[in-house]
Formats: sequence, C-alpha cells, structure tokens
Amino acid sequence: MSSHPAPVVTPPVGFYQRGLEKAQAVMDQALADSTRDRQDAAAAELQSWLSGAGAGTTLLDASPEDLLVYLEEWWLPNHPGRKQEAAGPQAVKGVLSALSGWFSRAGRVGPFDPVSRTGNPCECPWVSDYRKGYTRLQMVGGYEEVSAVPMTEEKYGHLCQYLLDQAASATDVADTLTSLR
Repeated sequence: MSSHPAPVVTPPVGFYQRGLEKAQAVMDQALADSTRDRQDAAAAELQSWLSGAGAGTTLLDASPEDLLVYLEEWWLPNHPGRKQEAAGPQAVKGVLSALSGWFSRAGRVGPFDPVSRTGNPCECPWVSDYRKGYTRLQMVGGYEEVSAVPMTEEKYGHLCQYLLDQAASATDVADTLTSLR
C-alpha cells in the first residue's frame, strides 16, 4: 500500500479574511461592552497625556514610571472624588484595572520586565505598592468608604415581589431558578 498525500484544496478567495472576522466577533464577546469602553477610555486618556508629555512614548512602550507620573500629575488632579478632595482608593484601583485590561488586550501581557521593557506596566511591584500606599494614605487621612444608597424596605419588597412573579410565570426551569436565585 503506497501512501499518497491528500490533495491540497485551495480555499476560496476571502476565506482567511472571513475566518478572522468570525474569530473577532467571538473574541468581542469576551468582555462586556461597558468594560471594553471603560478600558478604551482609560487608555485614550493616558495616550493623550503621553502625547502631550512630548517624550514620544505611546501605550505600546509606556513604563510603570510613566503610569505613576500620569497618576500623580494628571489623573488624580483631574479626577477628584465625589464628596472629597481626592479620588478614593477604589477609583485608583479601577483606573489601573482598566489600563491593565487594555494593555493585556494590546498584547502587553505578563509582569513588566524592566530589562526588556516588555509586559504589562500595571503588573509591576512599583504600581502595586503605589496602589497600596495610596489606599493607606487615604485611610490615615480620614477616607471612609461609602456604600451605595441602601434600598428602602418598600423598594426591597417590590423587588422581591417582582422576582417571585417572574419565577411563577417562567416556562423554563433555568429561568425559574435564575429568578429565585
């Protein structure tokens, strides 16, 4: 029995491009639109600041030092907290999380390596220490976390009734269980 290679079938024109477009549509579902928007907005603001700094740095080669200077000199002064003079620790954590997500999506993954200048600049001990230090300074300075406005008993009762009604009218077991969860 002789072995013959299978004939190679030439894919139709546009095959590869269509495959990439389909894969992109699936990848687009990895994040909620609001998360992607938050990441893109944080990255755009950082890129605008980097461009204005005049050093020729972009998001693709930004360092942890760039992030720290950005936070201190631009982000914090321009993003005050709701009822406070300074942004709360969760706001700083949030912008760093959004930037970290954007860097990962852009291919800057893994801990930042200061020698090769590769990796995610948010994944660096300096940035982590900054976030922890900022939180500590805010707490020492009297910062108190404020929770969302609590739900009134009346609104809670309406919500419970609504969920019970949804569970009772559901035709699918999964929908019923989801409503009761």
